[in-house]
Formats: sequence, structure tokens, C-alpha cells
Amino acid sequence: MIRFLDTDVFAVQKGEVSRSYIRSYFLRKGHMDDILVVYDEEMYYGIITYDSFLNTAGSEDKENFIFRERIIVTPDNDAMWEDF
Repeated sequence: MIRFLDTDVFAVQKGEVSRSYIRSYFLRKGHMDDILVVYDEEMYYGIITYDSFLNTAGSEDKENFIFRERIIVTPDNDAMWEDF
């Protein structure tokens, strides 16, 4: 067995994402290590972590704290991370 992730993963719709929503989510007991997967309707959009949220402290633009990368696995692994 391969273990890729050592934390909980929770999902949120992109339309629900705001600074106050994310702040209250992560500050609830036991959620600072969570990863929030962001969906736009039924499609994967990105992720939010507590660190990504903190690193954009002055911004109200949710695009600044949503990681938009994804893993692309190819036979030669040349393009492991790719923006989309």
C-alpha cells in the first residue's frame, strides 16, 4: 500500500469560499492541518491549506489562496506539477 496523504481532506464549493468562511473553518479545533479541496460545480478547482491562507493575509481575492496546481503523472515524470 502507498500512502500519499497523512491528513484529512475536506471539500468546499468555490462559491462558498470567502476569507471569513476559510478563517472560521481553519480556526475550529483540530482543522489547522486539514486540506480543503475546492470544487467549481462538479469539477476539481484547487486546494486551500492553512499556510496558503495565512500567506495571503491582506488579500480578499480567493484566487490568491487557492492552489491551482495538479499532479500530472507521465511515464517519464517530466511534468510532475503543471498549472492549468
